[in-house]
Amino acid sequence: MADLRCLAPTNRTVSYERAIVRLAKKLPPDVRLTTREIDNLPLEWKYLVLEKIIANKYDSLQTHWGKIFQMRDEVGDKKFPIISKVVKFCLSLSDSNASAERTFSQIAHIIRKDRNRILPDTVNAVMVTKSHIENTVPCYKQVIQKDLLDNVKNAYQLYSNRNKDTDLK
Repeated sequence: MADLRCLAPTNRTVSYERAIVRLAKKLPPDVRLTTREIDNLPLEWKYLVLEKIIANKYDSLQTHWGKIFQMRDEVGDKKFPIISKVVKFCLSLSDSNASAERTFSQIAHIIRKDRNRILPDTVNAVMVTKSHIENTVPCYKQVIQKDLLDNVKNAYQLYSNRNKDTDLK
């Protein structure tokens, strides 16, 4: 993870050359670079360091790298095709982990010290309910229908019966 620092616009220096190579070597098989590409990566990084890029401190990481991905040489080919592969994969990591991290954080709020024996089905039900309320109308504006009340009563009855069975054991 420390090697990802080379993606920051301010870290586009020769000292981060090894970091980009380490990242390239860790890519999964479906996007892995060839040996030749890994050998050419340090040279391409040095060319990138020498490139005059006007950095705007308000640009996002995606915007900054998007400008670099669109750079072309005199022939019209991409200037930094190898770096482009590595950076695109690395930038996709943060997007793909965000929702999972958010979910784990929400679960941590549900399962507390005083609720450490909560069943996975209950956690799932709480998450679904919370998601529904967040994506529709606030809880105080929810329309409560008769079938919903019947389902709540049925769930309570099942819960009570299950607890009676465990109390008898």
